[in-house]
Amino acid sequence: WQYFSKQLMWAALGTLALLTTMRVPYERWRRWVTPILVVSLISMLLPFVPGLGIRVGGARAWVKAGPFSFQPSEFLKVAVLLFCADLLTRRAHAMHVVKETLWPCLVVLGISGALLLAQSDLGSAIVLSSIVLAVVFVGIFPKVADYSEAWSSIQQMPTAYVVALVVATVVNLAVYVWPLQAALSGLGYGPGFVVRQTSFAISNAALTHLPETSPTSSASRPSGRTK
Repeated sequence: WQYFSKQLMWAALGTLALLTTMRVPYERWRRWVTPILVVSLISMLLPFVPGLGIRVGGARAWVKAGPFSFQPSEFLKVAVLLFCADLLTRRAHAMHVVKETLWPCLVVLGISGALLLAQSDLGSAIVLSSIVLAVVFVGIFPKVADYSEAWSSIQQMPTAYVVALVVATVVNLAVYVWPLQAALSGLGYGPGFVVRQTSFAISNAALTHLPETSPTSSASRPSGRTK
């Protein structure tokens, strides 16, 4: 219940923040987009400051100041989202010119992703990439392509291609997912707990049952061998 109560607490605080943010006119956010992004990028360097940054679960992505601790990457996600949304809105007339719309978004994503990977925070890098690609997909692609054409292409795929896709999926499950699930109970692994636990959870259908390991258990410490 410890983890559940923490998640419940943060979910309540997140809901309160959501309701508060909804009451702020978006024009106010647009005035502060660039400063927010710059400050967020600079804050990503704080975890590398000795005595201030701490390593949690193999990722040096946390800042601890007295009794309080936080992840600068959480603010970066919001900042990048605001930047991309504001950029695409201001350049709506040139949405079909990828050099003025797509490339700036990818540059910001590249810089942010590099900082996240430097912290060994692969999970946040994946989330941030998904955010940017979702904004780009909704904002840019409809102006430069027609979704109906893509759907028509899928419908016109030869049967052999569809069969090959299904076979490739089954082979991937047989080679990677199922063996990992079978070996899960005996795997010993060390640094990078968050990333490894995520991959284990995905392969182990964690929506229905969870692996009986924790960051403090013997299975999460490097043993140098497989039990």
